[in-house]
Amino acid sequence: MLKTKFETLRDIIKKEIVSGKYLPGMMLPTEGEFQKTYGVNHSTINKAVSSLSTEGFIKTKQRNGSIVLPVKKRRIAARLGVYVMKSSGHVFDRLNAEIQNVLQRNFYFPLLINLDYIEDDKNIDWLKEHLDEAIDSFPEFIIVDGQAGFTFDLLQKRHLEVQNLIFVNRFEFVTDIPSIKLLSDYEHGGYMAVKHLLDSGCRKPLIVLGSRKALCNNINISYLKIKGAKRAWSERGFDPASLVFLSMEDNDFLRELKDAFGGESPHDGIFSDSDFVAYKSLTALERMKIMHGYDYKLVGYFDTPWARETASPFDSISINQTGIALKLHEIISERNYEKRIWTIRPELKKYAQTI
Repeated sequence: MLKTKFETLRDIIKKEIVSGKYLPGMMLPTEGEFQKTYGVNHSTINKAVSSLSTEGFIKTKQRNGSIVLPVKKRRIAARLGVYVMKSSGHVFDRLNAEIQNVLQRNFYFPLLINLDYIEDDKNIDWLKEHLDEAIDSFPEFIIVDGQAGFTFDLLQKRHLEVQNLIFVNRFEFVTDIPSIKLLSDYEHGGYMAVKHLLDSGCRKPLIVLGSRKALCNNINISYLKIKGAKRAWSERGFDPASLVFLSMEDNDFLRELKDAFGGESPHDGIFSDSDFVAYKSLTALERMKIMHGYDYKLVGYFDTPWARETASPFDSISINQTGIALKLHEIISERNYEKRIWTIRPELKKYAQTI
């Protein structure tokens, strides 16, 4: 549907407000300036300004012009911040909750698009439709958990129309997109995990992955964890190529796991790229009478109940959800939308019982 002249002018001004060209407290151009810039008449300008005033973007003072209002003065529908995320059960639920809290604290109404529903082409169309609608609603920002399953091409096509694009947690895409990136430092997380094992007395750690695909995909977060793990190993004077990797996808995974902890030179530590994989390894070894805390040490990733609430708790690396949320709050509250990369240091969470 074609927009009227006043709707077109209203949307232009709205974009300039949410992009930060006109900040809270600033005056909009005068009617004469709008006429000169856009070639519109008094009636069109009056309708556009009246609409913006109704939505809470501006306050018009007779004879004094229009002043831009802070976000909290806008109608809820106009205080829009879009968050495209993946809930993934225990893994990112806390991150999602903290980000939604940040949006609400800054008076934004969070429009949530959950990528857990995106499993086939039909749902891809659903995502495209909802993203298009979100972009057409002039959100001040769109926040995306940049995981590999997200269809980045949808944003590539329209990223110039997104005022402020913010990727949080990860960015698993080959082609860069102009944006703010607020990323957990997965490489340093892998480094911390293996360093912790070595500092705890382990001399032969084993890396257990959910999938071997991580070994060849240099944008995948598991690849970054492995890169960090190799760095910690090489700092102790060992050849990074000497690290042994197993994957739960291997046909002979259980036999390989048993062999790794048997023989004359058994492994004495495990770093897994997720708590779920770590827990599966722990339970498999228990059935073989190889006990966590006695025969080996274990570090997982993501700080989930799999690590904390099992009968034999193990240490885990947290992506530092609070750190991500605090930096996001700083960016949004200060409206500092400079396109750059922020890296957030992970945290080591110690749950293993001392023997």
